[in-house]
Amino acid sequence: ASRGIVNLMPLRRFRSIRSSPQRRNASDTRPIQQAPRWPHAGVIAQSMPPETVSKDDAGMLGLNLADAVGYTIGAVRGLDVKTGDATAALERRIAERERRIA
Repeated sequence: ASRGIVNLMPLRRFRSIRSSPQRRNASDTRPIQQAPRWPHAGVIAQSMPPETVSKDDAGMLGLNLADAVGYTIGAVRGLDVKTGDATAALERRIAERERRIA
């Protein structure tokens, strides 16, 4: 039984997000030799929920981090509920089997 009603839509949507290591972005004007040595973690904007993406006048897609964090929190909360419910069910099954053995 669930401990409460939780909207799992952010969790479902986040399953389809594609991550991508990135060394530079479009606004980085440094020569490629001066680009950061280690890649940054990035996402493919087209795979993000539309509510988290904006488009500038040139058509370049950008991620609204505040909205993305909100979706991430929603997804983590949904995952926490699912994990908690699964753990509780497993603990009940273990306790029942231990009672049968004793």
